[in-house]
Amino acid sequence: YEAIQETFEVMVQGYKPYRDPDQPTCMKPFANRFAAAVLMQPEVFLPVLLESGLDVFSLRLRFHMRSYASVAIRVRELLKPPVVDDETDFLIAIYNRDSEEEPRQWDFKCCANDFCAGCVVKTPGIRLSKSRRRANYRSYLLPRRLFPVKGETPAGGFIVDEVIEEKRPIYFENVKFDMLGNNQMALLARPVHWYGRLAKVILVAVRAKDSHLLQKQIDGLTNLDTRSSVYIS
Repeated sequence: YEAIQETFEVMVQGYKPYRDPDQPTCMKPFANRFAAAVLMQPEVFLPVLLESGLDVFSLRLRFHMRSYASVAIRVRELLKPPVVDDETDFLIAIYNRDSEEEPRQWDFKCCANDFCAGCVVKTPGIRLSKSRRRANYRSYLLPRRLFPVKGETPAGGFIVDEVIEEKRPIYFENVKFDMLGNNQMALLARPVHWYGRLAKVILVAVRAKDSHLLQKQIDGLTNLDTRSSVYIS
């Protein structure tokens, strides 16, 4: 359902899909999971996934304009042992521009408050602190104020906010969230443009030790802003 609706939104000027938040029958997670399972079979999807460097953007094109959310869900379901090591953890968040207007009518200027996380998938090993306001004092938890749940706007001053401001991809090679370095992460955020306007931002986060999984995608990005080491308290 979502794959069809999202495709129509891009192809048909002025098309607005029906979405009832009080009765989200077709918006439930199993709808996107079903679409992902049918359209992206493991024997075809997995080799392309690894070759792309976990590139949700190119995978969507490869699988014929399917939903970004369906691709992210399929990555979550298939990227596990024996394809990768047991302790491979990752998070994928897709931030959508929240606008009632047709994409061709969007303003070229936008800010973080114009976006919200439409899809967030992660492995069980990615654990967030409970409070979004308090600092993270437990090194095994990632700071809740920086990583999203579905429906939230990007954290101010963090990587997605910077991508929205600069309109180009940003890669943090090694982000530390605690003095012990127990939660070292590699973060890649890239913009998606429709008709020259910023439409989405795709965030992929992996453990720093698994940053090689992103390398093919990194190598294919132009105008990439790379930060070698970042400490965020």
